[in-house]
Amino acid sequence: MFRPGFLVFLALMIVTGATLSGLAQGNHSFLLAVAILDISVATALLGSSGVFWKQRAFDPEAG
Repeated sequence: MFRPGFLVFLALMIVTGATLSGLAQGNHSFLLAVAILDISVATALLGSSGVFWKQRAFDPEAG
């Protein structure tokens, strides 16, 4: 269902997020930078979801 590259990238994002979260403990400037990064990734994913809906990527009959 998913390409192997997607799963590798997803695992890399999870590990990177956990590492950055651990490094940010006690450092408010770094914590703010991690929060900005998280919000920017979330905004990009939300914005790109429109493309998937327009291409009917979730419709099994669309091919």
